[in-house]
Amino acid sequence: MGYSGLSSIWESDMAGGFATDLLRLDVDERGSLIKKIRKHLSVKENEYNTDGVIDVGMLFRDLITPAAKFFCGSCSSNELFELAKNCKKKMLKEIEQAKVKYKHEWDNESRRVQHLKAYQQCYRALESFIKTYNDFKNDMEGG
Repeated sequence: MGYSGLSSIWESDMAGGFATDLLRLDVDERGSLIKKIRKHLSVKENEYNTDGVIDVGMLFRDLITPAAKFFCGSCSSNELFELAKNCKKKMLKEIEQAKVKYKHEWDNESRRVQHLKAYQQCYRALESFIKTYNDFKNDMEGG
């Protein structure tokens, strides 16, 4: 494709390839950033730590979704998109559980509500990323 403009990093093969390479950098000997996020999604913790689904949801809410166009362009094989859909499903379960009052899990009602609101924010960020990805994909396909 070459170079077709500067309104997006993805309008340049070189810049888009560079951004993709950055996203796929090895973070340690276990593999790429996306592999590390995928693995972390299944982490189960105790009442003193957040589960992987919450961590990944916050990662999308705070870092990935605000830079969604950058990340969408680097997801040529849909890896991050599929990860977001998987996390969204799991986050919905967390929201449903937080809607029900479990005395053994929540110190008090305000803490339960605080968690519920945070989970809903993460869910909305995942929805937003998925929508941005779908829009990006349609634009790239000429639709």
